[in-house]
Amino acid sequence: GGELAGDDTDGHIDQLARFVAPGRVVAARQPDRNDPNHEPLENNLILLETLVDARGRRLEVIPLDLPPRVGFAGVQLPASYLNFYLLNGAVIMPTFDHAADAAAIKTLAGLFPSRTVEPFSALELIRGRGAVHCVTRDQPV
Repeated sequence: GGELAGDDTDGHIDQLARFVAPGRVVAARQPDRNDPNHEPLENNLILLETLVDARGRRLEVIPLDLPPRVGFAGVQLPASYLNFYLLNGAVIMPTFDHAADAAAIKTLAGLFPSRTVEPFSALELIRGRGAVHCVTRDQPV
């Protein structure tokens, strides 16, 4: 399965991988080998690196480390920095009050140089198994 531990769906893409530009994908990675998300996310990275875009070009895959285990009431929650929301001039990015937040902010700032990254503590939202992108209900224009 591709879902994160604690995800109550069959794996929302906004938790796992996001296109950030044509041919560029940022993908979740869990560096902690003891975390149940480590192996499935490594498999996702391997798969993404074999794929091509609509023009036949191999995707550029940028890994983004997830925070260490975020839990509530003994349950691991699907905490992912990829559950961000893009708006004019900014990226609202979920954070989890962890030291890993700073590196994730830096990565997203590098991927979206014309936007300001606005961190948003998502600890309350993640208890509902979602974060910023899940609650915005954005519509393409």
